[in-house]
Amino acid sequence: MRSINLLLAFLLVSAVPAIAQEPFVVLEYRSGNSAAGGASSHRVRRGETLAMIVAKYYGRSAVGHEVGGEKRTVMKFHPRVAPIKASVFPLVKNKPELVEKAQSLYQRLQRKWNVMYDQSGAIGRRYRRADEAGVPYALTVDFDTLEGDGSITLRDRDSTKQERLSEDEAVAYLEEKINP
Repeated sequence: MRSINLLLAFLLVSAVPAIAQEPFVVLEYRSGNSAAGGASSHRVRRGETLAMIVAKYYGRSAVGHEVGGEKRTVMKFHPRVAPIKASVFPLVKNKPELVEKAQSLYQRLQRKWNVMYDQSGAIGRRYRRADEAGVPYALTVDFDTLEGDGSITLRDRDSTKQERLSEDEAVAYLEEKINP
């Protein structure tokens, strides 16, 4: 319970611009164990990331998580509570057809959920950025999407498994996982 209160307090304090400009934020919580009146406080640097705070107080976030022998930083939000539900990537940004199709998918998903679009850097780096932000699913538009059957690649953050689905199947899959 203490960790949830600290996290909520940090989010609340970060949302208030006048307080968020201070270099340190002091968070207080009540504890029956403390000899000094039952109150303890923590100083949190304004620049600390949400991932570090969750790792410190939950101990469950997967900072340094290992998948297939490879270490990676992951914010493990459940899909229902993740602030960003999915990310959409064109495989490469220098093919206008891929970018156009990816933006179309992004706009379709944006009508239902908070999603992100990223076309900068290599696809692996984009997956890593999305993992660090706690995005549970990534949808990639590639050359098979244009030249083949129109299917896209859906990647699961936790297992890193990828599967090819049609656009409608991918939206239905997300709907099932995010809004059961």
